[in-house]
Amino acid sequence: MLYALDYEKYEVSKIGITKEGKWLFTNCSTDDILRDSWQKNASDVLIDFNNGGFLVDGKLYKPNKALIAMHGEYGEDGRVQGLLDMLGIDYIGCDSFASSLAMDKHLTKLVAKSAGVPVARGLLVNKSSSKTKILEKAKELGYPLFVKPCRAGSSVGVSRVKHESELIKAIEIAQNYCPRVLVEEEIIGTETEIGVLVDGESITVSEIGQLKHGGEFYTYFEKYEGGKTEYIIPAKIAEKTKKELGECLKNLIFALDIKGYARFDFFVKNDGSFVFNEVNTLPGFTESSMLPMLFKHRGIDKTQLLDRLILHKF
Repeated sequence: MLYALDYEKYEVSKIGITKEGKWLFTNCSTDDILRDSWQKNASDVLIDFNNGGFLVDGKLYKPNKALIAMHGEYGEDGRVQGLLDMLGIDYIGCDSFASSLAMDKHLTKLVAKSAGVPVARGLLVNKSSSKTKILEKAKELGYPLFVKPCRAGSSVGVSRVKHESELIKAIEIAQNYCPRVLVEEEIIGTETEIGVLVDGESITVSEIGQLKHGGEFYTYFEKYEGGKTEYIIPAKIAEKTKKELGECLKNLIFALDIKGYARFDFFVKNDGSFVFNEVNTLPGFTESSMLPMLFKHRGIDKTQLLDRLILHKF
C-alpha cells in the first residue's frame, strides 16, 4: 500500500503497532516494514483523548485522514475505527459498526439472507451447545462440512471436516480463536471475488476474479506463505451470472452499510447460481492481493485507487 501512495501529493506519516500492542511512530522505509525492522529508532505513541490526536515526543499529531492497514482483530473488527471516531480523526473505509458486523461470519450471513442474498446452510455453535444436537444437525447438513470461527480473518482456525468423528475436534480448534463457531455445508463451485468502491450513492465495481488453489480450500498458507493459488481475471463465469452478482452487490452494500471499499467473495455453481461467502472491509494491497488486481482490469491502478479513497469523504 505504501509503495503505491503518491508522495508528491501527500505527506505520509506511519504509526505501527507491535505484536505486543505497543504503538510506535516510525520514519522507516517501506522496505523496513517488509523486513519487519520498522521498530528501530521509533518513538512511543500516546493517545490524547482531550485534544483528539496522538502524542509523539511530547508533540500533538493529528492526521487529516487515517489509512488503516491492519487485518484480523483490532483492524477489521471495528475497534481501531472506534478509537479514531473518539479522537475525531477521519479514516478510509467502513465505520466501527459496519466493520464489526462484517467481521462476524454468522451475523453477516443473517443480514445477507434478510436482504435476499443466498448463503450456505449452517449451524451456530458456542461453548454451551449440546454435542448430540451438533452432530444431529451436522448430519442433516451433510459432510463434508466447513468449521469456522465466527470472528477471525484469513481462514485462521478453519477446517474442512469429512467425517463425523472429526467434527467436535474441529470445533474445539476454531474455538481457540472465537467461542462462537459456524458449521456450514460445503458449496461446490467457482470461488470468485469482487471489489467495490462506495462513495455515497456511487458504486464502482471491479472486474470479477476467480481463484484456483492447490488445497481443499483457500487456507492461510495459500494466501500468505507461498501457496500455488492461480488468479484468473476475468473469472470464467457466464455474463448473465456476472450481471446478477452486480445486482446482488447493491443489496449487500446497502444492508451491511459498506463505505469506502470492500471485497466480496462468492461461490458460483455450475448452473450459474451463486452463494455469498464473506466480505472483507479491509482488503489487502500487496502484490498478491485480489482487490488492486481486480481494479487494474478496470483501468484503475493502485495509486489511482488510493487517490479515490483518500480524496473522497465517505
